[in-house]
Amino acid sequence: MLLVAAISCDTVVITVSGLTFSPDSATAKVGDTISFTGIDTIHNVVQVDGPDEVAATDGGFSSGRIGAVPSFEFELTQDIANGVDTLYYICEAHVGVGK
Repeated sequence: MLLVAAISCDTVVITVSGLTFSPDSATAKVGDTISFTGIDTIHNVVQVDGPDEVAATDGGFSSGRIGAVPSFEFELTQDIANGVDTLYYICEAHVGVGK
């Protein structure tokens, strides 16, 4: 989960470790770079609309298909933040096991 705040340009690093994201919560601002590391052949990262959602958010961020990249980063823009205070994400392969 990412908490969205004011404008900045820092880097927030989130690591995929086993079946969890670490840290499990982070604060980011519009303009920050969000970097997911530790993605391997069995993981991906996609934005979803809420903590219990399993479908990717239309227009949300995505690292692509499972195993496509070892890491993924994007700039948090107003379009992605879309006026919400919290962004949620999952690994599609392990959505029922860990978020």
